[in-house]
Amino acid sequence: MISLRVLFDLVSRRGLTPRDLGSAGEKAAARFYRWRGYRIVARNVRWRDGEIDLVARRGRKIVFVEVKTRKQTGSGHPYEAVDREKQLQIVHLAQRFLFTGKLTDLEVHFDVMSILWDGRRFRIQRFEDAFAPMGSAGRPWTWA
Repeated sequence: MISLRVLFDLVSRRGLTPRDLGSAGEKAAARFYRWRGYRIVARNVRWRDGEIDLVARRGRKIVFVEVKTRKQTGSGHPYEAVDREKQLQIVHLAQRFLFTGKLTDLEVHFDVMSILWDGRRFRIQRFEDAFAPMGSAGRPWTWA
């Protein structure tokens, strides 16, 4: 992981690669949750069909976090990249995470962290419970 001091040095010397920016944004998001009493359970959980950026837990509450970091908003705000298709992907990956970890009886939440790097600091915007799995009366959503 990259420290914020190293990040500042990278920016001032040669600019910032998208990979470095994403890594630094995820680190800032993890710090955000730790400061609020969460324990970081996992970071960058990868499967063939996608990745969960951050999994945080506090008591019975588990939060799956999608982190989007940008340097500018010319192509839209970071949170706008989390469309319906991405939300469905995160929900399915979360289900797999819970199933493989045999985690049951938890309050499951989905947050989006929208982070802008202005060249000096991160501007963090958290969308708590940004989306939720949907079901119908005949087929309610259940975790496996």
